[in-house]
Amino acid sequence: DKEMDIIIDAIYAYAQVNGRLPCAASLADPNGIADPDNGTQCNTWYGFLPAKTLGIDGRYDASNSLLDPWGNRYRYQVTDDDDDIDSNGDFVITGDMKAVGMLALSPDLQICSQVPTTSQTACEDATETVSEGVPAVVLSLGKDGATTPDPSNIRQLENIDNSITDTVFVKSTISDVDTEEFDDIIKWIAPNTLYSKMIEAGQLP
Repeated sequence: DKEMDIIIDAIYAYAQVNGRLPCAASLADPNGIADPDNGTQCNTWYGFLPAKTLGIDGRYDASNSLLDPWGNRYRYQVTDDDDDIDSNGDFVITGDMKAVGMLALSPDLQICSQVPTTSQTACEDATETVSEGVPAVVLSLGKDGATTPDPSNIRQLENIDNSITDTVFVKSTISDVDTEEFDDIIKWIAPNTLYSKMIEAGQLP
């Protein structure tokens, strides 16, 4: 949990320096580097944490992926929401957040307390909404992350099977009950905190 707070701070710092958020590191070719880190496009929206790009000190595996306390790779997703004409994602393109303006930015990641039954893009209702309009999420799959997820456990599957079209994550009660196991730890970038830090750094008015 403490290391994840360090990761979140590193992402805020990256945005303050670069005026944007990093892309994820590739699932197919994990190396700890944002895919890519050029500020003009994103090849990978959901994948491993780009820890080398962020400059985070910690325990890495042979492929240069940062490992959580259980020896599993941290996951990361950034919103692909785009409100201007380049269709490349406002939050990852150099200058886009400033050009679009804070009032028009609309990150679309959602944090829910339960897995929605009817949508992959929104929580079931307000009572199950933990946070909405999230620009980026960092995820540790917990102690069970190295095992094959139980196909009957939809809470496990929801956080593992995310993609560019699945923008919902689950922050739920920890459980070790059969078919209900859940120990994922989720942290996210808060939009207002992000904007405030970028304003302080001169990256946004």
